[in-house]
Amino acid sequence: MKAILALLVCAAGCVVEPTIESVEMAIDSTSGLQASDVGSVEILVLGGDQATCVRALEPVSPLDDPELEVVRHALFTVDGTAKHLTGIPADRHLVFYAEAFQSPDGQRPRIGRGCAEQTLASGKSAGVSITITASTD
Repeated sequence: MKAILALLVCAAGCVVEPTIESVEMAIDSTSGLQASDVGSVEILVLGGDQATCVRALEPVSPLDDPELEVVRHALFTVDGTAKHLTGIPADRHLVFYAEAFQSPDGQRPRIGRGCAEQTLASGKSAGVSITITASTD
């Protein structure tokens, strides 16, 4: 039923938001954690009028903040290959929040987290660099 409702709304004049085809994700050992320490990384792409890294890093999880909109999310297993997150809105200020875990399935506790803010231009390739530092909580 949701899909039908969305289709009807778009048929009535929906403007399709431009997206970035893919953003590449990779781990760099200079981030404070060794790649061998990390089994998985969860990425939250956050939007909204209040979306900043300061805001995303305030609570234990940005999911606890109702003012932050989750635009895209993914859990990546760290296996040495570059990862791609697709369908990211273009030409919009976004917050890229990352949490690292020892387990390959994202099981808590979190061992690190980081954040970056960026606006990705439509029609251009871009990379997002998120420094993940070891968690103390």
